[in-house]
Amino acid sequence: MKTLLIVACFSLAQIAYGQCPFVKDGSTHYLNIGNVITADGVKKVCKCNHTVKVGEKCNSAAWVPVNQSQLLEVPPAPAHRPETNEYNDPNDTTPLNGEIDVPFTSPSLWASLEGGRILGCTPNYAFQWKGRNGIMIYATFEINRLQGATCKIFANFQYEDGSPIKDDQDGKFDSKQGNVVTGSEFTPRYAQSRFSNFRLFIPLEELEVSTTAGAVSLKFYLSLESGERVLATTPAYEFILK
Repeated sequence: MKTLLIVACFSLAQIAYGQCPFVKDGSTHYLNIGNVITADGVKKVCKCNHTVKVGEKCNSAAWVPVNQSQLLEVPPAPAHRPETNEYNDPNDTTPLNGEIDVPFTSPSLWASLEGGRILGCTPNYAFQWKGRNGIMIYATFEINRLQGATCKIFANFQYEDGSPIKDDQDGKFDSKQGNVVTGSEFTPRYAQSRFSNFRLFIPLEELEVSTTAGAVSLKFYLSLESGERVLATTPAYEFILK
């Protein structure tokens, strides 16, 4: 009877500490399944013998003694990180605009003139770009007979009375006169080029307007330029900075 009991215990041990199961391991360390406590009170767990990436399977593991404190030290699976993109990542290299002009043909008198015209403007006053909060402006315009020329479009910011907001920070968003602007150069690829939803962005802190005393009324207008010539401008778009 005594001999039979020893054989039974040996058989149970073999079952408990046989080959480790093939399981997915998110931590690359201990496989926290199949924990077993032996007759002498030692807990054993399966530990992978090689580095396992999240979602892969461990193909070589062994039972090893481990105590509760070791189990608590097993690093948790990494927290889910939101996907980075041009809006939330300060290091993203996506440009505001690529080559987005398309050719068009106009039968009107405008088609024979050299110049430009602004067809529309849609501002978004609560936008995030490269992780910075600011204003994103979408402009649609046409350039005529200036194929290959360097052109520019600007958003010029003003106080409610029409006086320009002055830039006294880093000079990244200012005009030659020191006024706060945001702009971009572009080169028309066609004799008649149309640009749709051309983007201009300015961070809110670059407006350098204090709102400690309450909301401030501001405005901006667009100007389309080639060299020293102003090709077109828009009426002012008013907004409230809080």
